[in-house]
Amino acid sequence: MFLRRLAAFFGDRRGNVGIIFGLTAVPAIGVVGAGIDFARANHERAALQSMLDSAVLAGVAETGKEAATAKAFFDAQAASLNLTEATATFTMGAGSTLTGTATGTMETTLLGVMHITTIALSADAAARVIVGEAEEDASAGGKMCILLVDPSATQSLLVNGGAEITAPDCEIHVRSTGTPAVTINGTTELKVQKICVKSSRVTVNGNVKAPVETDCAALDDPYAGKLPTVAVPGNCTVANASYNVNGANIDLPAGNYCNVNINGASNVTMQPGLFQNITFNGSTRISMAPGLYIFKNSNIINSGSVMKGTGVTIYFPEANSNIQFNGDVTLNLSAPASGDYAGILFFEPPNLSKSPLVFNSTNDSLIEGLMYLPSRNVTFNSSSNITAHKVMLIYNTMILNASGWIFSGSDKAIPLGSDDETGDAEAPRQAVLVH
Repeated sequence: MFLRRLAAFFGDRRGNVGIIFGLTAVPAIGVVGAGIDFARANHERAALQSMLDSAVLAGVAETGKEAATAKAFFDAQAASLNLTEATATFTMGAGSTLTGTATGTMETTLLGVMHITTIALSADAAARVIVGEAEEDASAGGKMCILLVDPSATQSLLVNGGAEITAPDCEIHVRSTGTPAVTINGTTELKVQKICVKSSRVTVNGNVKAPVETDCAALDDPYAGKLPTVAVPGNCTVANASYNVNGANIDLPAGNYCNVNINGASNVTMQPGLFQNITFNGSTRISMAPGLYIFKNSNIINSGSVMKGTGVTIYFPEANSNIQFNGDVTLNLSAPASGDYAGILFFEPPNLSKSPLVFNSTNDSLIEGLMYLPSRNVTFNSSSNITAHKVMLIYNTMILNASGWIFSGSDKAIPLGSDDETGDAEAPRQAVLVH
């Protein structure tokens, strides 16, 4: 009896599909997971490399304390990476070259089914200061990374006490001929190649370090009328809604959202589309899928939120369109690398009426791309600490209040020729990446 039943069991084929599926599911999930997790790893390594590049550039500009400055910069920004145990070491070597090595660990998702729970990442960078004749790759004399286009504004650039900019390969150009066109107050340090001001009148008060040049041939707007035209949707697919979720996650499908409040969400995932009069309340993590986002009218991000997206472009279609960042918001945004909006992070159409755009307390943020907002009077308020790798800023006017910026020029920044025309001028210094 027992032998007959055993033979019948081995001859039964009714459960084969389930057994075979069960045996093959784990390897299949592992293969899919490998693609997803390795794509994430490439993105996180790029972010690690970008931060390390900025760190060595910031460090090499501080003669005598290069390694310590680079280390302090990296450590202050490391929490914004999606890595555990992100660390970096820096060493001054031959030829006044500061080298850095960074490592970190990314936790996997689907690869966990194959018992691969982490991926180790690393990056290397080096920078040095060139004095006098620059090398061929640095002979252009740097880039214009900030342009303020208002032709007549008083205090087109206003820098108040405690503000600091570290951008050793960049120039700031101010088109205004106002009186004064630039005012720099208090204890301020602007570590840029040059502040080129078209006006002859600049006001500098207090203990200020800034390479200001008046009666300078400030460049005109190189992107006027040259950026893509955007068709703004006229309908709303979700309107007059409130999401009161008390710590849950929300996945917003692609669509056009108007007059929507999102309250208490832990995580919100967004798809490209129209967003009009949207308010995020609570310490929400906002994840943006790649694509074009149209933010129309007033949109507010409050209280400790984090806004992240790779390959995103944000478009303001009208003068009253904006995003207001309040209460210790962290931004981690980068522009697309290809396509119609390659290199563009924020932009707007031409010839809008002038309007304000205020960043309040943006904490340890990372941005990458062109911010083309020539109609905006932009203000960065207290504790707006931003690292901007590969950035270009074009505004109408700009105010910096106790803000800290560290950035390098993007492909959208405008290369500049050497301005060292006089034989008795001090030999120019510029920090360049050499890795």
